[in-house]
Parts: sequence; structure tokens; C-alpha cells
Amino acid sequence: MRCNETAERGINNISIVDDYLLVANCSVGRDDSNLWLFEIGSSTSIAFLDAIDLKDDLSRHQSFNFDADLIMRSGKLHFCASTEEGLLWAGEIENGVLAPQKTAYVASEGGAILDFNPSLTTLLAAARKLYLFEPL
Repeated sequence: MRCNETAERGINNISIVDDYLLVANCSVGRDDSNLWLFEIGSSTSIAFLDAIDLKDDLSRHQSFNFDADLIMRSGKLHFCASTEEGLLWAGEIENGVLAPQKTAYVASEGGAILDFNPSLTTLLAAARKLYLFEPL
């Protein structure tokens, strides 16, 4: 299943928690998004919930989202994503809607690889340096 029929770039990362699927890709143009949220139903059913274009500089023609993770914490679903502006984005998902809440710089440019450790509730972001965050 294509998550975006008009996509000009491929998928960079996926993350699954329970019945939710988060897809990170590169947005091209002002009407595209670089973070997509879906709900997985049966083995053949994936339903679109929400999409957002995470970028600070709205004049950018394209914006890569290198990595994204879904995180279940205290019964709430959260997300983290790393974009080519060197930003780490963190937010909540409420009623199937992606709601960014904060950002942090992890590189002067380029994205970071992310990994969440649920037992420590710590997020590792690796770009040119290693950073540890308590994301939410």
C-alpha cells in the first residue's frame, strides 16, 4: 500500500506501537508531509489518521525526516522525529492527531538516528554527537 500516491521520495523509517504505524519520509513541496500516522486494522487494513510536515523553515522546498519513533509512556502515545534541519521533534498523539510539543537541536544540519529505551524512558539521538533525552 502506498501511503502517499503523490510521493516523490521513499520511506526512511517506520515505527509500530500497538495498532499504530508511524512513517518518516521526505516531503517535497508545500502540500506534502514528512511524518505520517496510520492505524493498523486486520492483516490487510491500514487506515490513514494524520500527517504533518515537520520543518522550522517553511520556505524549504523539501524536508527529510530521517528517523521517527512511537513511544508509549504512562498510557499515552508520543512520537519523536529527526529532520534535516538538525532538529529533534517530540510530541503527543491525541485522538489520532500528531501534536508537536517541543524541539531540540541535535546537529547544525542533517538528521539523527533515534532509539528509545523504554525501561529507562530515555531517547538516544546520534548525529555528529550522542545525545540522551527524556523526550516527554
